[in-house]
Amino acid sequence: QPPQPPPAAASTPSFSRAVADSDVTFELGEECPPGFYLDMVCQCEIYVILLLYSLPEAERSKRVAFRPMLHRFRTVDGLNNHAAYSDSLYFDIQALVLACDEKDVSTVRELQGKLWHALQADQHQLLTTVIRQITA
Repeated sequence: QPPQPPPAAASTPSFSRAVADSDVTFELGEECPPGFYLDMVCQCEIYVILLLYSLPEAERSKRVAFRPMLHRFRTVDGLNNHAAYSDSLYFDIQALVLACDEKDVSTVRELQGKLWHALQADQHQLLTTVIRQITA
């Protein structure tokens, strides 16, 4: 019988363990070091936005912990705190938040095309779910 390779979890540390072992702590919307961490913050905020808007409105309103982040995208004040985003991506996400608030399906579909290269595959699926939720 050939030797069995070690399980993947044993050979590579999990991401959550690596984050737990690091000295870097920050919350969404807080300033953090450039590079990988800013990219992570950006991707996490996009996930949160898409997940929130895929929920029914009654459920979304119960998620008070995320109100400050959504507020940042709804107002001009958020312009000063978007280091994790390129200007164009920030404005597209801001437009997405505002279009979702207004239930403007045509704008959300237009933004889906503009955001195509910036989103990951599962974020595309979430955005499709958001469109279905808005049209329901």
